[in-house]
Amino acid sequence: MFKFLQKKEQKDPICGMIADKNFISKHGEKFCSEDCVKKYEEQNQIAGTDGKKKGGCCCR
Repeated sequence: MFKFLQKKEQKDPICGMIADKNFISKHGEKFCSEDCVKKYEEQNQIAGTDGKKKGGCCCR
């Protein structure tokens, strides 16, 4: 009924985990791990990545 009053849950854009206070804030998003940050940077071609592929996301 009052959807505008509900707080929007922020999720990791890579693995979909619901963010909590321990998440990493970067690029205007919240991430569960540095691996997810690096994967996001690779997918979105954000400067600062070394171009090397590392192990997958922590959650998959």
